[in-house]
Amino acid sequence: ARRAWSAGRGKMASLSAMRALAGTSTLRLAFRDAGRMAKAQAGKGGKGKKKAAEPPKKTSKGLDGIFALHAKVLEAKGAAKYERSEEQMAKDKEIANEYTRQMFRQHIEHSKWLTRKIKLRDAGIAALPLELQAEAKTLDEEDFPLDRHVWTDYPPIPGFDPSAKD
Repeated sequence: ARRAWSAGRGKMASLSAMRALAGTSTLRLAFRDAGRMAKAQAGKGGKGKKKAAEPPKKTSKGLDGIFALHAKVLEAKGAAKYERSEEQMAKDKEIANEYTRQMFRQHIEHSKWLTRKIKLRDAGIAALPLELQAEAKTLDEEDFPLDRHVWTDYPPIPGFDPSAKD
């Protein structure tokens, strides 16, 4: 760790030397540097002699202290827990069960629709002559033309002229 300091100038030689001095954790290094920078900013306003640069003091809380600090920072402070009565919980459970049944029914209907489409596609390919079946089974990966006409659900407006201006 002593090699981390350049000869007699009191400055760090490199980032890897700083890591070696602070331990191996980059996160720990960032927290220590932030603390030192805050202390330096707080002490700038006063008058007095400047002290010579000293190596940083090792004031680690250990791994348990660091993990406790991180847990405290990340701890969510949400609203108070909503308490429900037994009747409300039974009603909510019935609503959840019905929702699950309906969603599963919708899933089964969608699966049947896809299966029907696949069976019709395979039947259509089987109805083709043999020389066309190989081409029908290949994927068409060609892009759509950018200037193709997109049909809408509504008929055109009678008497509408898009070229007319107000």
